[in-house]
Amino acid sequence: MEKRLAPATALGKWSVGLNILFLGEIVATIVIFRGIMGSSFDNHWWDWTIATAFPIGIIALILGAIAYWRKQDRSTLVLSSVILGILLVVFILTHSLYIND
Repeated sequence: MEKRLAPATALGKWSVGLNILFLGEIVATIVIFRGIMGSSFDNHWWDWTIATAFPIGIIALILGAIAYWRKQDRSTLVLSSVILGILLVVFILTHSLYIND
C-alpha cells in the first residue's frame, strides 16, 4: 500500500482545504491584531475569529474522518487534518473546563 501526500477523494480535498483556511484565519488574526496593532486577545476581533474558525475546523475534522475511514483516503494530509481536528476538540473541551471569566 503506497502512501500518498495529497488526498484522492473530494471529501479529503475539502477537509484539507478547510484546515488550511482554519489555520490561515488563526495565523492572520494573530499577526494582524497582536503583531501589527499591538492589541490583546480581549477584543471583539478575537471573538469573531474563534466564532468562525472553530466551526470550520470541526467541519474539516468530520469530513476528514469520513474520507479516512469510509472512503479509504489514507493520504498524509487527510490524516493530518483528522489529527488537527482531534487536537482542536481536545483544546475546546479543556479550555471550557478551566476558563475563569
